[in-house]
Amino acid sequence: MSDLDIRMVEAAPTLEVRSDENGKTVIRGVAALYNSESRDLGGFTEVLLPGAFDRAMADPKLDVFAKLDHERVLGRSISGTLELSLTERGLEYVIHPKKADADVVEALERGDLRGSSFAFRIAKGGDQWERRSDGVTVRTISDIEFLGDVSVVHTPAYPETDNKVYLSSRTLEAAKAEFEQREHPVLADAEEIEAEDAALIPEPRSEEPAVDERTLAAKAAVRMLDRIEKDRQVRELIGQLRGS
Repeated sequence: MSDLDIRMVEAAPTLEVRSDENGKTVIRGVAALYNSESRDLGGFTEVLLPGAFDRAMADPKLDVFAKLDHERVLGRSISGTLELSLTERGLEYVIHPKKADADVVEALERGDLRGSSFAFRIAKGGDQWERRSDGVTVRTISDIEFLGDVSVVHTPAYPETDNKVYLSSRTLEAAKAEFEQREHPVLADAEEIEAEDAALIPEPRSEEPAVDERTLAAKAAVRMLDRIEKDRQVRELIGQLRGS
């Protein structure tokens, strides 16, 4: 599941065992909440916007599993043993457990299982990063293209010692890029500088030799160093103003 993210809802609302209209036991819960900021995920938090699941839920090939701790299968949407719905609160589910899952039902009734979770993949361009005035970086998710499963879980948290993958490689790369841009805004412009230099060089005529690549590299380096020096001067000025 390395290409999927996993998020959890601690003490998920309405996670409970009930009887449906036919008197059969069902498990109800909320896998994801809208407009609810997550815990620290390693330097940033996340917020799900209403409508984030619309694309995934509209997929005609939608096939979502209901699981225990993202491992043991309890139900499946295409078989009708898992029902999913979008409400004002978020993504809600109803699981129709089989007789062999009586231990899960008992654990829920005892309070041993207290959280809900879901595994997903964000669509390209379906998130936005922003650093708030309080210094916290928030990732706002608006478009999820794939929903893998919903789960009832024993540990609705993000323990560092847990060996499960909670952040996908895509999310880790996006977070790394965001932090590098924040910490080294001048160095992050290196590619832009190189592109600007390339744009200033006219296409060589057939009778003229091509521009030496080392010359281009040298010019790009000079321009980047010039930006770094200006950035240093600005930082020194800010430091002086704060100390005055």
